[in-house]
Amino acid sequence: MYISLDLETTGFDKEKNRIIEFGAIKFDLKGHEETLQFLINPETEIPEIVTHITRITDDDVEDAPLFEDKKEEIQNFLEDLPIIGHNIQFDTGFLKANGIEIKGPEWDTHTLASTLLPDVPSHSLEILSKIFQLTHEEKHRALDDAIAAKELFLKLRHGLTNLSPKVLENIKKLIEKTEWPLKDFFLGLEHSKEKLEIPNYQTIFNSPHDKEEIEKITEFILQSESPILVETPKPFQELTKEIIANEDQDSYIALPKSLFNKISSELPDEIAQIDTYQNYISTKRFEKIIEKESFENHEISALLKVIIWKEKTKSGLLNEVKFHREEKKIIPLINANPEIVDVKNEEFIQKALKKDINNAAICSHKYVIDNPQ
Repeated sequence: MYISLDLETTGFDKEKNRIIEFGAIKFDLKGHEETLQFLINPETEIPEIVTHITRITDDDVEDAPLFEDKKEEIQNFLEDLPIIGHNIQFDTGFLKANGIEIKGPEWDTHTLASTLLPDVPSHSLEILSKIFQLTHEEKHRALDDAIAAKELFLKLRHGLTNLSPKVLENIKKLIEKTEWPLKDFFLGLEHSKEKLEIPNYQTIFNSPHDKEEIEKITEFILQSESPILVETPKPFQELTKEIIANEDQDSYIALPKSLFNKISSELPDEIAQIDTYQNYISTKRFEKIIEKESFENHEISALLKVIIWKEKTKSGLLNEVKFHREEKKIIPLINANPEIVDVKNEEFIQKALKKDINNAAICSHKYVIDNPQ
């Protein structure tokens, strides 16, 4: 059994602000469910912005019970089961500050999502609900958010069990070397042949564009024989992709780093994507670092993302992975820094350079600066 829970509060400070709604769903993998939901009188006025977001008013909570009167019911409902939620430490932090003992492990669906889908630009509950096509109609209400987190957890768990047996085995080997809060969750995963279809989530982040306008601008640029200045429509990546598809093999399109990062994963596989070498993963350095005897929490969360991403990346560019906060410390330890590794022996760099021989290429401005030709 698991518990997915969510709180609505008067603010973000667990020491000063109050809980105004509790919602939780107890469930298992066979479909058994039990819910607990109620409003709570915070004994203070609810800020207007909170009412705007949650639609919970002072009148709604005027006759609601105090949190103190619900503590025993909450404690009994939680038992010692795993607690699940999106950024769950926020909610459990409020419960702990109000005298609830959290006996079970805390499993954050945000962390699980960023592990399974390391190349998604955002791991918000709203975006993930769109990606997995979850029903999440009444956002920012405790029980509905808890149900959405439950559905998301089941999708993520399913997606992780779809990883190849080899990847799951490698993950478990690394997990054994940690005290990561999600350790027991990952150790309990078994490979499943029942596939989870994950829709193409790039469409969620790409803006609509006028294809006819893009084609006209592309033709104008390609036919020009002298330097030109063109004001182009957004999204710029659509124009860039159109140009690169029609240029000759000796052409290079140099892009600002931010735009290069945006479109690199969207380009056809035959297009060379060349960045400064230290932005590629070094498979040799990566294989070496996972042999460490132990890992800190930020290291293991970053390395699991890389293990999963490495199985599907075509470019090997680390900018494809969404690293959070301290996870970014792993980058200089696994990148193809030419001062540390021989780039001639790095598969992703050589793969890109080989593609460049027979095809047009896009590259970052930094690559042009580092490699003037």
